Amino acid sequence: MESLLRSQPGVIEADASFLSGTAVVVYDPGRTGPKAIMEAVSAKTFYRVRPLAPGEAFVPPARTPWRLYAGVGLVMMLSGGIGFAIWRRRKQRGRP
Repeated sequence: MESLLRSQPGVIEADASFLSGTAVVVYDPGRTGPKAIMEAVSAKTFYRVRPLAPGEAFVPPARTPWRLYAGVGLVMMLSGGIGFAIWRRRKQRGRP
């Protein structure tokens, strides 16, 4: 995304973040503007873009707490592995 933005005429600097879904673009208003930059991004990617209004704060979209899901998955894998090890040992000893 950054290289696409920087390749646009009039763009001085671009810093994009995949995690936050944002890009900060510094441009020369005499050579380009938000509309031209947004059209270039829309034409070459599937991203939906919009400029922030002056004074508008960026509010990131709500995200699924991935740490919670990772923790639950880890607990499930560990408990399943321990259960399998107990079952296998009991089977080797001839117990049901």
